[in-house]
Amino acid sequence: MNEPQSHPCVIVGLGSGARLDYVARRVRVGDPVELDLAPTRYDPLTVAAYHQDHLIGYVAPGWRWVAHSLEQGIRYAVTVTGFEYDTRDELSRIAIGITVLPDEPVEEPGRMAAPVGRPPSPPAPGTAPWAPLIIHAPRPRWPIAIPLALLAAGLAAGAWLLMERGLLPQLGRFAGGP
Repeated sequence: MNEPQSHPCVIVGLGSGARLDYVARRVRVGDPVELDLAPTRYDPLTVAAYHQDHLIGYVAPGWRWVAHSLEQGIRYAVTVTGFEYDTRDELSRIAIGITVLPDEPVEEPGRMAAPVGRPPSPPAPGTAPWAPLIIHAPRPRWPIAIPLALLAAGLAAGAWLLMERGLLPQLGRFAGGP
């Protein structure tokens, strides 16, 4: 039988006050964590992380598949797998493992229980159907046209100054001068 697959992820936004103090004192490797959608006006796909009903941070924005799968009702077992520290040796992130739980069989009256299909594993970064579509358009011409126009204007101004001082009499005759 296939064993459920675990996916690494990180919790950020630990702050510097009571939340960080709670994490440092109470959260241990192996502890369960609960994830819940917590949309904000800045990001509707924010996922909050709770340890024993205490907010400890948020799933990093790079793991959007977590928010989308929570919207779809996929169940998880989430555990703390480690802690990450910054250059000043201060706690900055919590490493977690997200295990997708198999669906429970659905029972309908008069029918035998049939297992529902297992949810797919998370997509590779940037390949999810909800990932932004990046279109590579041809480069616009104005970044080249502007410097060329400035160069031509500079050359024309330089030539005019040289003609005014009599250093380019030949060009002055072509331009209609004496």
